[in-house]
Amino acid sequence: QAQTQSKLEHVQDKYDNLLEEHKLLQERLESMQEDNSKLHINNARLLMKLETEARLAMQSNMKSNHNDDKS
Repeated sequence: QAQTQSKLEHVQDKYDNLLEEHKLLQERLESMQEDNSKLHINNARLLMKLETEARLAMQSNMKSNHNDDKS
């Protein structure tokens, strides 16, 4: 019975350690997911800005070419 009790305590200690490790990993995962979300939003904003600038540059280029054709 003492041997069984010792094994049970050992298994409980392992379980407690795994629960603590799981908690830490869960917190880390949540933090990484939050960072990922922020980066995703920032990338989307940068992409929209880049697309807007590309459109403006194309419009400017078209106007320039049009004005050159008139000259």
